[in-house]
Amino acid sequence: MRCIAISRCSRVCDGSKPMM
Repeated sequence: MRCIAISRCSRVCDGSKPMM
């Protein structure tokens, strides 16, 4: 999966999981 800008965390993403 790609890192998409979700709500507040839009810069940190761990491969398949967006890190909140």
